[in-house]
Amino acid sequence: MPYKHNESRRHKFKKMIYKVTNWAEYTESLRRRGDITIWFSDDAIDEWHSDPIPGKCGRPQEYSDLAIECCLMLRQVYHLPLRQTEGFTRSLIKFMELDIRAPDYTSLSKRSISLELKKLIDTIEPGSHFILDSTGLKVYGRDEWHQEKHNVKGKRTWKRLHLGIDENHNIIACELTETSVGDPSVLPEMLDQVERFETFMGDGAYARFMDDWLILTKTRGQLRKIIKKMHRVVKNLKFKLAIDKTYIGRIKNGFDFLGSRFSKNGVIGLAQKTIDNYYNKIATLYEQHRNDHDISYYKRRWKSWALGGLKGDAKVVVADLF
Repeated sequence: MPYKHNESRRHKFKKMIYKVTNWAEYTESLRRRGDITIWFSDDAIDEWHSDPIPGKCGRPQEYSDLAIECCLMLRQVYHLPLRQTEGFTRSLIKFMELDIRAPDYTSLSKRSISLELKKLIDTIEPGSHFILDSTGLKVYGRDEWHQEKHNVKGKRTWKRLHLGIDENHNIIACELTETSVGDPSVLPEMLDQVERFETFMGDGAYARFMDDWLILTKTRGQLRKIIKKMHRVVKNLKFKLAIDKTYIGRIKNGFDFLGSRFSKNGVIGLAQKTIDNYYNKIATLYEQHRNDHDISYYKRRWKSWALGGLKGDAKVVVADLF
């Protein structure tokens, strides 16, 4: 296999062993997982019923949008039908001895159609870090009943979900693409979804044995602070940095990351080192007297990876290499 060609020269990491030493705290934390404590906040109670709107004719709505949203949130969490949601809300109000009424199930059904929900990104305070990573999603086609009845094979495909999170573990950006599209290709679209941030980090662990970190800062002082933190983290994990692959420079001069060449406008092509490695690999396959099928298979796979992460003129330039 091509992945095992340099297996003997790869870095080896020992498997970390986790051992629980604080059994009393660990046992108590497992007990707390079963506790159920639900209450309505003071803001929700004060705004439970709608107030008349000055200058507007007609009877105002009895329940505010916040009250309907609270009930629908309880329904979503506990997977309740509408009538059970009404009863569950009524029991909470009775338990807290509140002077409010639970919305009936017909109101919940009608109001849920046109209810404007608040976006999570608008309710959280944005952080200073933007961390990008991706994961694979398995997508199934035909269900089992259709396969058995019509004697067809189930089609299974994969999608790649790119997620951007901050240091508070909040998802602030997302993008769903094909498996051939890497993180560098969706970086401009992901950055457009975020208003402001100070530090960017990218992870390429899904394609390599070692993680690739990309750190973007406004000033060199911020960069020095991040590098110090990074060295402390790497030292605690007992990892080693590849000093020969480390690059520090200005974005306007361009830089290489995960095999692609970047500028301030995004991906502009493949890195020269990536192209050189491709030709060296082809030469190595010929020296190993591999058959034409193996060499063609490697070329097709490499071409699919290379073209999947490029757009526009950069894709045309790379296509001319074949």
